Amino acid sequence: MAYAQLHDTAFVVRFQSTIAEVVQQLDHMQREETIAANLRYMNDPANILRAQQPYADMATVGAGSEGYVGARMVGQWYERNLRIFANLAAIAQPGDRILLIIGMGHTPILRELVRSHPGMQLVEPLAYLH
Repeated sequence: MAYAQLHDTAFVVRFQSTIAEVVQQLDHMQREETIAANLRYMNDPANILRAQQPYADMATVGAGSEGYVGARMVGQWYERNLRIFANLAAIAQPGDRILLIIGMGHTPILRELVRSHPGMQLVEPLAYLH
């Protein structure tokens, strides 16, 4: 963010605006809605995409001759998620059913990794949350 504040203020404005909107909506949901409604909201494909978009936007900060500052940061975020997935895969045994409760920002990456793993099958939770 320090780099972006000096070199890409448009990104900073977009990022801060998106984060403020998401935090406001989540705060409202947690105050006013049931746990089930919160889980449906956080597992809705549109909201999962919205949680992923700031990372895609961040990846463009400092692209090219600027050293790919944003891409390096997002790469660290992906590495964190790869490690979470590696730990999940290491404990999973054939026939296991695993419930992973984790923040929305992790969801898109982890779902893609589970979908891609030949020994795993992703079961979307929305059908069970209605």
